[in-house]
Amino acid sequence: MTCWDRVPDKLKKDGKQQYATIVAGPRATDIKLINPDPKHEWKVDEDQRFDEINPDWKAAGVTYHSNLSVIKQLKITFAPMDAGGGTSVTIDVTYPVGEKDGKLYLVEPAPVK
Repeated sequence: MTCWDRVPDKLKKDGKQQYATIVAGPRATDIKLINPDPKHEWKVDEDQRFDEINPDWKAAGVTYHSNLSVIKQLKITFAPMDAGGGTSVTIDVTYPVGEKDGKLYLVEPAPVK
């Protein structure tokens, strides 16, 4: 589940496409909730929707921040994939997770109020 509170339509659409790509990709071999990196929000290599990411990034003059406080991270590790030349690579992705009304949600960026 994703918390879409205050998330602009363009970012909702892009986020849903990104999640669909992950689900349709290689088989997940491990999924776990981990303690968050206190400095973690989004990193450029984790979310291509943003040119520059930091806890208070700006796009088109609007400042964005997590729409929920990050309390955990969802780490997904995928099965090794062929990287060519007889080598393989294992990829993992990490998503920030917050809590709302006693339920955990994937966190998204929203304009600062």
